[in-house]
Amino acid sequence: MYAPAIHFLNMQHGTCAWRHNNDAVWVPSQGMYMRRACHQDGIPDLIGTKRKSDGKNVWGQAFAFEVKRPGQLAQVTDAQRRWMERFVECGGIGYFVDEIGEIIEAFSEI
Repeated sequence: MYAPAIHFLNMQHGTCAWRHNNDAVWVPSQGMYMRRACHQDGIPDLIGTKRKSDGKNVWGQAFAFEVKRPGQLAQVTDAQRRWMERFVECGGIGYFVDEIGEIIEAFSEI
């Protein structure tokens, strides 16, 4: 679902969104998977900003989506909940979703 979601988000005027890959990578010289140097427990899958304006001022509204497989919203981890709570406390808007329709609906509220 990442590709259609990123496509939808980036087609919206004044929006920049990306997939944050936080997975481990295979390191052949070590013979094992290792976390990336930028790894952060709980970071959402999709992150972006939407241009906002009140007529005088312009700013970016940060948003984030943690994407689960359909029917798997119960699989949100404590680390993901903590990260999203912190993101919202800092002024971002965060969502846990399991289908593209939820992303489209949520984006209309940003």
